[in-house]
Amino acid sequence: MNISIIRLYFKIFGNSPVFLNNTGYYANFLKWATGQQNKQAYFEWFGPTVTRDYQIATLIWAQSKSEERIFVWGDTPMIYALSRRLPATKYTAKYHIESFGAQVQTIKEITTREPKYIVTTDNPENLPGLLHVLNDKYMLEEEIEGARVYRKTVGR
Repeated sequence: MNISIIRLYFKIFGNSPVFLNNTGYYANFLKWATGQQNKQAYFEWFGPTVTRDYQIATLIWAQSKSEERIFVWGDTPMIYALSRRLPATKYTAKYHIESFGAQVQTIKEITTREPKYIVTTDNPENLPGLLHVLNDKYMLEEEIEGARVYRKTVGR
């Protein structure tokens, strides 16, 4: 790596605690930016499910319209942002739904809004009523690293 880039950074930002406390983050980015590692390795540095979440989001983005909503059952709300799709319910993560006791409200919102896609990264039986909704109006489109992507069926 070119030492002048590092000197320039410290000349501009000094000994910033943000930089010093996140050296792994910057090292990971520099490895990817300079071709020392591929995109998958770059993503995996952030966590074991990042690549999977990008794959799910890419599928949803390609197969739905921007105004169509989705629902993710699990603790991976980043799928909403990555797919550029709004959530079908008030809560975007399983832990929010459970913490606020919003299971019944969530199922009502799903039933009313009928999102184009429902993604389960957690067991759907852990949200009472979700399995019924999936069996009644959705079809399993793809399974990606343990996550299941369901698409609303037409005419159901």
